[in-house]
Amino acid sequence: MDALSNSSKSSITITVPLCERDRAFLRSIRVAGGRLQLVRSIDRESAKACHAAGYARISLDGNIVRLTGHGQAYLDRLMRAH
Repeated sequence: MDALSNSSKSSITITVPLCERDRAFLRSIRVAGGRLQLVRSIDRESAKACHAAGYARISLDGNIVRLTGHGQAYLDRLMRAH
């Protein structure tokens, strides 16, 4: 079962690609510990793109963005590809 879990993790595909700016924003959320306060309007635009892809969640008040499990997997997959 453990081998099955590992093989399914390695077969994660990137279904919703992000532009470089949005990928950098997603990385900044991870560096911040998985939670980031939205201050700049350009960050809000990237947060919306990451949210639409399922990689981040925006708080109800629109001021905080959090990395999702899918976002973490997306970043992990990108790191393995490079």
